[in-house]
Amino acid sequence: MSQSKESRIGRWYFGGLASAGAACCTHPLDLMKVHLQTQQTGKVTLPQMAVKIFRSDGVLGFYNGLSASLLRQLTYSTTRFGMYEGLKKQFPQDQALPFYQKAFLAGISGACGGFIGTPGDLVNVRMQNDIKLPPEQRRNYKHALDGIFRIVREEGISKLFGGATMATSRAVLMTIGQLSFYDQIKQTIITSGLGGDNLFTHFFSSFCAASIATMMTQPMDVMKTRMMNAPPGTFKGIGDCFFYTAKLGPAGFVPAWVRLAPHTVLTFIFFEQLRLNFGYIFMSSLVCPIHPDAHLIEDHRAGDIVCPECGLVVGDRLVDVGTEWRSFSNERSGTDPSRVGAPENPLLGSGDLSTSIQVGFGASESIQGLVNSQRRNVNNIDRQMNQGVATIREMSERIHLPRPIQDSAAKAFKDVLESKALRGRSNEAQAAACLYYACRKEGVPRTFKEICAVSSVSKKDIGKCFKLILKTMETSMDQITSADFMSRFCNNLGLPVPVQSAATRIAKKAVELDLVAGRSPISIAAAAIYMASQASSEKRSPKEIGEIAGVAEQTIRQTYKLLLSKAKELFPEDFNFHTPVEQLPIA
Repeated sequence: MSQSKESRIGRWYFGGLASAGAACCTHPLDLMKVHLQTQQTGKVTLPQMAVKIFRSDGVLGFYNGLSASLLRQLTYSTTRFGMYEGLKKQFPQDQALPFYQKAFLAGISGACGGFIGTPGDLVNVRMQNDIKLPPEQRRNYKHALDGIFRIVREEGISKLFGGATMATSRAVLMTIGQLSFYDQIKQTIITSGLGGDNLFTHFFSSFCAASIATMMTQPMDVMKTRMMNAPPGTFKGIGDCFFYTAKLGPAGFVPAWVRLAPHTVLTFIFFEQLRLNFGYIFMSSLVCPIHPDAHLIEDHRAGDIVCPECGLVVGDRLVDVGTEWRSFSNERSGTDPSRVGAPENPLLGSGDLSTSIQVGFGASESIQGLVNSQRRNVNNIDRQMNQGVATIREMSERIHLPRPIQDSAAKAFKDVLESKALRGRSNEAQAAACLYYACRKEGVPRTFKEICAVSSVSKKDIGKCFKLILKTMETSMDQITSADFMSRFCNNLGLPVPVQSAATRIAKKAVELDLVAGRSPISIAAAAIYMASQASSEKRSPKEIGEIAGVAEQTIRQTYKLLLSKAKELFPEDFNFHTPVEQLPIA
């Protein structure tokens, strides 16, 4: 069985779309951040700047330059997110990249994104800062594309990439701070078991990444903004701008964080929602998040994949018991009006090629008579077969039996029906006995009580039918042992692998020492689980075990007393006792 799980991976353009959506929400904060970074005195606070913008241009003033902000995100963020996701796909998808590789890929992606996004960034800064200039000095770009055309016409195409070195350097740090740290924090939360791939994990990881990115980029962000907004000749180079900025001291750090944190959080939340809902599916190998190098064990009885180190169920319900395709029938009626029929069914003697008449509401008496006549002429064995298989499917679904067990039971039901060995027995009794027979045959036995619980047939009737089935099939079966039930009982009780192993050893040794003669395998398994759990830190009461195993509490205690006298011999030598044998309960 393949040990794999389904996951979704984002498409290359999801980052740009998510960043553009976040920009629409955080643009006012970005606008105020630019104003504070370009002020010369450093004395205007964030609230004062907000009041100044509102008095000057009203509410719409906070969205001045939005088109440029969107252009920047659709060029800069699409490039860096797209490259980062694309480069990660070149590595094995079922293995987590180490942090240094994530940081390296993020740096490359950020450099490319920063360079490509420089024109949009330049127009964005100018349009946001235009409002604080005197009216006669404002550039008054109509929109982002108008700004690009005018810069090329008035200042030359090279001006579009003025400050590209600073923008690229800043983008490298920003992308490392955001993408690589976000990935690493998210991975740590999921693999440590503190959270899953959910909204809380996305929020916490992006919040931490935003704080880290702000600390890494704020000094360079201020210099980049000043160089882009300064008239030609203001600064001789990066060094001149650096010393000028250092003299003024830190400016805009608080609004930068206030703006970047919401933008980063929203970007990654939007990105993750796009990934989870519209990303493409990838089947990756299952690994234990706590012990990734452990060789996982397949528990065929329970349908689980279990880590042998810690007992964590890494994958469950491995066999899909649902339908394999949809039936596009008319859902307004209770029956399927399709007349083409299903694929040929080998369980039916007619080859499943019989035709049925479907009538609607208000059919005439003559038509209804034809329907009744046709139903009377349907092969009687096929009708019984259909009823029996439907009963088997229903019972199997209720106790979570996989499809191969259901098919085996249906095949046994057909053989019994054709042999007429169980003539006179009810269809449900035959179906229940065939299901019990199939479970035994396939090595995943269920108790008579479990089968009785999902049918209306008594244990006695099922037992009689089962004996007749064995006689009809002319076959014999291995005796049931306590080991056949141990894994399922322990999993349902939430017991770890060491306790399960100890219980299996106790039951096996007890049979070898002839301590439990005359006791059923289920009672022995329940008593062994009780003893092993009492010696461990994961204690379970006879009542809890009895509810899972279908054994009376008193029966468990009586069988346990038979084991107690030889308890030291029954436990494995390497068992880690939490409660010594001498202190185990008397019953």
